[in-house]
Amino acid sequence: SQQGFWYWHSDTNETFYSDEYYQILGYEPQEFTPSYEKWESLLHPEDAEKATYLQTRFIQGEIEGYDVEFRMCTKQGEYRWYLTKAGKTVKENGYSLMIGLVIDVTAHKST
Repeated sequence: SQQGFWYWHSDTNETFYSDEYYQILGYEPQEFTPSYEKWESLLHPEDAEKATYLQTRFIQGEIEGYDVEFRMCTKQGEYRWYLTKAGKTVKENGYSLMIGLVIDVTAHKST
């Protein structure tokens, strides 16, 4: 499938990417260490501000969901379109956990 699962603890920066997440970006599973900084480095420069701004608003509870399309750079150096969805931020013991899916929508965007 062309989708992967991820989570990110905004307070601790603990990050997880499923094997499928890596694969839709052209990487082998666990080929790089998942982190917020790595995700940010893969974003297309024209999309980074929007993606990170909305993510911050979502984590802070200012918006209900995180449903954003942006381009990310694959291992092959190609930018592809992805839709990232997160339904809610889980808060437990003072930590914010963002859980979601990333879906390759490149074929849809080119039609």
